Amino acid sequence: MISKQRQESEEKPLDEQLELLQEKIAELIVTNEATENQLTNLTFESNDVISYLKKLVEEKDEETARVEEMLDEQMKESDRKFKIHRENYELEEKKLKEEIEKLKSEMSIMAIEQARADLSNVVLKLIEEVFDETNGYMQTYIQVVFLRIQSYLELYLTAMADFLVVEMAFCRVMAFYTTNRSNTDNSSRMLKVVLIMFLFVKTPQALLVIFNSLFLLDYYLLIAPLSTEFLKALDAANASASFIIYCVISSHFREVFVRIFVPGGIQRRIYSARTMQVTTVESTRKAAWS
Repeated sequence: MISKQRQESEEKPLDEQLELLQEKIAELIVTNEATENQLTNLTFESNDVISYLKKLVEEKDEETARVEEMLDEQMKESDRKFKIHRENYELEEKKLKEEIEKLKSEMSIMAIEQARADLSNVVLKLIEEVFDETNGYMQTYIQVVFLRIQSYLELYLTAMADFLVVEMAFCRVMAFYTTNRSNTDNSSRMLKVVLIMFLFVKTPQALLVIFNSLFLLDYYLLIAPLSTEFLKALDAANASASFIIYCVISSHFREVFVRIFVPGGIQRRIYSARTMQVTTVESTRKAAWS
């Protein structure tokens, strides 16, 4: 009896332990299920976060693409405006160059007209000297011949000066297409000075011609004796000053003058002497630096 009771008392705690173990296993199962549920929820949440991030990235990509497209459009628009501005600038520059060339051509035409006026004036003076009556004056044969020679020389020299002016004007027009701008500027200044002097000389003559046409008797009685020598002095000053200005300022005029009036042999000698001088200077310089 005692051994059976002891055995029952020993078996009873084992049952309780089994029950406890079963309860713990059940709790672990419940806990495991809860953990699995939490993991499932976390997985769903992480998937939501990933999809949200993907959506943000896609939106950012779309916004970036839109910004890039806007930048491309702005660049194209700026390029188009730049091309338009450049074309307008080129057109304005072309118009300005055409106006400058037109003004320079007008200056050359004015110089040619001045030469033509000078030539006409000299021809009229020559006609006046040739057909003037000399029998009413006490002049010797030498004086008459000298006056004729003087008139012909005046005609020849003025014609040569006019020819030089015309050729210099054409040289100046051709110089527009070269890169040496200093000679062109010098020619422009020279032509301006000569034209101003021409106007200064010809304006009194024009006024006297107008006065002569209106008041013929008063002109020959009062003004002609005083103005004749003055006008001759103005013509001489104009011719001499113009020639000096041409020679000093314009290198084209000097070249044309030498080509026309200096014989070819003397020109070759001058050129050879100048070449020899330049060669001597260069050799001396090299010897000094060596």
